[in-house]
Amino acid sequence: MAEKVQQKQDLVDFNKQNKSKFSNISEICRLKSQEIEMEENDEGQIEEVIYNKKLEDINFGGIITKGAIENLIKKIQSNPDKITYNFAMKRLTIKAIKEIAYSFTFLNNLIHLDLHIELNEVTDQGITYIAQGISQLTNLQVLELYCGWSKVGPQGIHNLGESLSKYCLNINHIELYFSRSDQIGSAMEQFALLVQKIKKLQNLLLYLWENKMTDQQLQILCAGLQKCQKLNKLTMLLGKNDIGEVGVQSLANSIKQIPKLTYLELDLGETLINGACMNFLGRSMLETQYLNYLKISYKDNPQIIQEIRQIGQMKKNILRTKRLVQIKY
Repeated sequence: MAEKVQQKQDLVDFNKQNKSKFSNISEICRLKSQEIEMEENDEGQIEEVIYNKKLEDINFGGIITKGAIENLIKKIQSNPDKITYNFAMKRLTIKAIKEIAYSFTFLNNLIHLDLHIELNEVTDQGITYIAQGISQLTNLQVLELYCGWSKVGPQGIHNLGESLSKYCLNINHIELYFSRSDQIGSAMEQFALLVQKIKKLQNLLLYLWENKMTDQQLQILCAGLQKCQKLNKLTMLLGKNDIGEVGVQSLANSIKQIPKLTYLELDLGETLINGACMNFLGRSMLETQYLNYLKISYKDNPQIIQEIRQIGQMKKNILRTKRLVQIKY
């Protein structure tokens, strides 16, 4: 008990010393873990402390200065397994992004990084700073990067891929959210290189909604996907792009060549394809050797939905080979 009282007093002293390093924004810093939970109030004071045994997760939200991040992590004196940074729609400057990336230096035991920097118009320079920070996370296994409404293009994606492939050798789960980012369509070659260079990649999610992506650009991405030898779970959201039947057929042909794929989820939104194309996609997916879960989402086209239903009826043939495929729409 005396130790906990002393720890709480130490925290109060820490708050007084570092209060100037926080701006007066409610809930600037929120930490959640089995060891400690802290929340900043409107006056910039951190309050509510709970101590248990093991630190597993730290969750940051809001604008934090480099000094605040450094001192806070030093105060905790234990690297977390997972950390969530929530900086969505915070008008981040390049300097602020650099400070966020700098904080990764203190997290050399990190396994799971969940980073939200969407709605900040992040540029190639910004994502390059993030990539440089990620290069310090040599134990990283899971990356969730939310960067929608950005200005990231080929150079930024290239630098991200280089950091992941050269320094994060254990990474196997990647989720990249780049919706409504005008330059992302032109970065499909870099996305393709990124995914095929991650040798242990097993779980991949690509949220590429509303990026003006063309059939040709999707074909480039697919060429990289089919080289992912260990990939077993793939989720792609491709709605509201300039994709048509050529792109979807290319997607179908490429996915069939992913040797260990067991789970596939495709959201095509309102993609302009006909029923025959959807039928080709569905049949191609059912021919995939190990696939046991398939979800195809499509919107507002009765003919396409009917084709998806017909694909679902093919389950009888698959059941004869003891493979159950779930078809959803």
